[in-house]
Amino acid sequence: MQQQSHHSHRASLKQRNKPFKGSSSTPANKKGRTAKRTPVKSTAMPTASKQDRLNMSKQAREKKRQEILEHKRMGAASSAVAPPPKIVMLLPFHRSADALAMKRRILEACEVSDLDNVAPHKPVTVLLPTWAQPTVPGESKKQRITIIDPPPALYAALDVAKCADVIVAAFCQGSLERPAFDEDGYEALSALRLQGLPPPVGVMGGVGQLMWSAKKVAENKRFVTRYFHSEFGDDKKLFDVDSDQDVRNLLRHLANVTPKPLKFREDRGYLMSNQVEYDAATQTLAIAGYVRGVGFTVRHPVHLTGHGDFQLEKIVKLPDPCPTQGTTRRQERHKEGGMAVDTDAGAGGGTEILEQMTPEIAAGLDEEWKCLRPYDPFAGEQTWPTDQEMAAAEKAMKSHKAHRIGAPVREEDENGGEFDDMIDDNDEQNVDQEHADEHDDDAHHEHEAEWDEGDDPSDAYSSLAMPEETDEDMQAERARLRQIQMEERSREDMMFPDEVDTPADQTARHRFQKYRGLKSFRTSAWDPYEKLPIEYSRIHDFEAIKATMRSNKRHFRADCSLVGGWGGGGISGLYCCIYLRNVPASVLASHPSDFPLIVSSLFGYERKVSVLHMSLTRVDGAVNEPPKDGSSSSGGPQPLPSKETVELHCGFRRFPGRPAFSQHVQKHSQDKFKYERFMHPGTTCVASLYAPTIFTPSPALMFRMTQDGESRLCAWGSVMAANPNRLLIKRIVLTGYPFRVHKTKAVVRYMFFDPDDVKWFKPVELHTKKGLRGHISEPLGTHGYMKCRFSSRLDQSDTVCMYLYKRVFPKWYPPSWGGDATKGPADHHD
Repeated sequence: MQQQSHHSHRASLKQRNKPFKGSSSTPANKKGRTAKRTPVKSTAMPTASKQDRLNMSKQAREKKRQEILEHKRMGAASSAVAPPPKIVMLLPFHRSADALAMKRRILEACEVSDLDNVAPHKPVTVLLPTWAQPTVPGESKKQRITIIDPPPALYAALDVAKCADVIVAAFCQGSLERPAFDEDGYEALSALRLQGLPPPVGVMGGVGQLMWSAKKVAENKRFVTRYFHSEFGDDKKLFDVDSDQDVRNLLRHLANVTPKPLKFREDRGYLMSNQVEYDAATQTLAIAGYVRGVGFTVRHPVHLTGHGDFQLEKIVKLPDPCPTQGTTRRQERHKEGGMAVDTDAGAGGGTEILEQMTPEIAAGLDEEWKCLRPYDPFAGEQTWPTDQEMAAAEKAMKSHKAHRIGAPVREEDENGGEFDDMIDDNDEQNVDQEHADEHDDDAHHEHEAEWDEGDDPSDAYSSLAMPEETDEDMQAERARLRQIQMEERSREDMMFPDEVDTPADQTARHRFQKYRGLKSFRTSAWDPYEKLPIEYSRIHDFEAIKATMRSNKRHFRADCSLVGGWGGGGISGLYCCIYLRNVPASVLASHPSDFPLIVSSLFGYERKVSVLHMSLTRVDGAVNEPPKDGSSSSGGPQPLPSKETVELHCGFRRFPGRPAFSQHVQKHSQDKFKYERFMHPGTTCVASLYAPTIFTPSPALMFRMTQDGESRLCAWGSVMAANPNRLLIKRIVLTGYPFRVHKTKAVVRYMFFDPDDVKWFKPVELHTKKGLRGHISEPLGTHGYMKCRFSSRLDQSDTVCMYLYKRVFPKWYPPSWGGDATKGPADHHD
């Protein structure tokens, strides 16, 4: 159809006024001839039609869209100066798969010489051949890949996956009797999925060396393909590296695959080391690699995964060891055996200091670097409340009735004596165990450490230690007995949650003096600032944590964009060397020499210690161990008690902790959450602990050490916002049984053993397991019997319960933020 031309209607009648005869007209002395004027050059832009303007806008929008898609396709940030190489992690999921041979096979297709000197577990960066490049022309569109095969350890695979853009799953054999995934492969796959799995690609190799027939090779490939598609999806591709054509297809696929953005690293800068150099004299660690993500700046500290937080001394731009240009390169090393430096300016540019620490910047970081608030022994002093505060408190008490059960507190109890620690532990033990163990609230978690030192073994098991046994045998026996005890208490907690027996040789009003009764656990008031421990004077509280996170992320991105003056885009995508200051020699001594370091940036306030919460789900069958000889262990999942020492992976961070578990409620209007003594398999809890603040979103994985010294995944979830005001309420249930029943009246026994205790706990409401409510009328006799009245007819087989509550706090554990485990909250340390 022919396009219609634009037509505008012209009016037939148009008024024309007589021109004004003024000074602008021809002068009088020039009458009779026309004055010649010099034409003035117009500076106005030529007018474009509406269709032309629409086309220009569409072209600019399409160009911007293509640039964004190209950066995403190459795994680079939108503000990157140049797209960095894609990190391809080659991970075997079966012990028969040879990752190093597959790595050399891929490098051979990339025309890399001297393949025999390719070291295992070392990253190798290569420029993809011309036939493997994407179809988009242009020198800037040439892609590079960095291939790395991590060591056969779960932590190593998780660390590399934090930076990886593509994961290449390596397989060798597969059949009905021999699956393509072994036990370690399934464990690694589960952990990678929970942390965040990059786009997967499957490879199979090594079958040609087995001297199989063509039929068996085809059958093996069919089984491996079935296992691969069942775990990763039918849309994922599997290649055979024994075939040259499949290797070429694999490289083409790696060039066109789009990296999946992981939420926890989107707003951060991160780097995987290619070269590392340590100066023991100045305690400076130099790490060279491609900067990814947002970038780095000396104005913000960085985190070295598995080793802690450090400050940056300077950021230096180095020549790119694998430039996209096809020029020859010469590399020289320092005479002292230092870092390789490219001397050809055309092969990636020269060396340039982009940013360096100055005294002004260091002075501004002093306050941010402190993770704890200074200890002030007078911070707990409280002034007399005002009239307004008294009126508000009285109004709150009237609207939310809460019965507080207390007793005269002794002087040593106020000072946190051993009696306070002892009564907490008795909440979770029966009457016999109450008087055998006199430890603190988490004494059952510390028994193993005490027995290892050989200082104070438990009296309950001291008779089992034979004099002729060695220390190793004694420790193994104690660990076995502790495991049996934990399993028994875990089963008891599942069958009778929170139930506690009242001691017969101690008054209940002193035994439970820290507990109180609540009219309603959901609606009754509880002041979050009431009787806070010393630990809360050292940690930080955020008034608006979500607004703080948004503001600091914007501030960090703005600071990174000013580094180096690269057109406002920062240093993302450049090959740089970052220098970490005050790094102890133990960092490199404890790190494997054949494994790269992972560096990530920290936002403002992420070093501040607060009460961190994580929503975690216990893995079914986590930490399964077969029963040992002579052990009564069931061989099922080990019990996971609160305040047990575990290893936590939160994004780029990895640190130990002792979390306290509490009830997880999805949609709630309450401010109190019930404390859980154990995290049972298949349940979801909130883990609370003192730890550095972590900005969300961030995944969370919990690992626990087994008896064999291996780390096993036991829970997974995500990090919640830091909030010290979250109330962890520990509940205990005192039980009694009807002795005589007459309609709604009954005589209840075995809840108390002293009539004074009955009078003391009289204000607390009673409940039964069949849903009745009641209250205590009066004591009866001298043995703790009591008369009670209930809301309906009481059954003789029913159980009468009394709920008592108290607030608990996480365990103070300085190793979570790199502190000394021997120092308490009152010690002057940071």
